[in-house]
Amino acid sequence: MLDHTQRHDAASFAELRRRSRRFIAAGLSFVIGWFMLLVVAAGWAPQALAKPVLGNVNVGMLLLLSQFVAALVVTQLYLRYARTRLDPLSDSLEDPS
Repeated sequence: MLDHTQRHDAASFAELRRRSRRFIAAGLSFVIGWFMLLVVAAGWAPQALAKPVLGNVNVGMLLLLSQFVAALVVTQLYLRYARTRLDPLSDSLEDPS
């Protein structure tokens, strides 16, 4: 029976953490980069963000709403990644008995 220390020291556990961290870093970088792009655009080109698109809805509002879309897309991608790449590796760490 594997105890916590043996699981933590296993090579597959290190691989699991590496894969998880790599995806999380990439997803977080994308979402933060997208947000920073919006902040920079608001500072340098407020007139461009103020252009109306549909009624009272302007470009800035659409970009702000795209933050939620980006977060949802990254979340869905992570769920698929975890199901296909992390869960099988995690299952291999389970005690076979």
